[in-house]
Amino acid sequence: MNIKFAINCLSLTGLLLLSGWVHAAGSHKSSAILMNDYEVMDWNGGTLMVGTLSGAAEIYGSQSSQMPNGSVMINCGVRILSVGSDLDLISNCVQKDLSGDEFYTVAERKAGTIDTGGGGDGIQTIIGGTGKYQGVTGKCTYTVQFLESPWITVETSCTTD
Repeated sequence: MNIKFAINCLSLTGLLLLSGWVHAAGSHKSSAILMNDYEVMDWNGGTLMVGTLSGAAEIYGSQSSQMPNGSVMINCGVRILSVGSDLDLISNCVQKDLSGDEFYTVAERKAGTIDTGGGGDGIQTIIGGTGKYQGVTGKCTYTVQFLESPWITVETSCTTD
């Protein structure tokens, strides 16, 4: 056996072993319907809204066991500040599947509206979770549409690390 062949075999074996320790990246989409419960106040010539979002989403098109297809319940704490054409929205959410496992997200949006018929695009970060979602992280883009109060829809496209 020559040295080059032995080195190649050891390298391939090492890569195969290492692949078992590395999470496979994947992607998925979700579609949600949420109900908001906001307190609203005037602030500095604009509107400050603080409250909750709750509802359900369906995860679909998953390419990874890290984020399997299925239904999740969503509960979020939300802060929205709208002054003139400036928007500053942040929400911290818990998404829980039917087995009780949870994953956590932070969504941010700097553009669009909060009026009925309005909405906009934002970025969502998956920051981990429990059970099957432990250690899962990723980035998502989302589009929100404000329906008649208190309803909104959210379409999300994500990539997990």
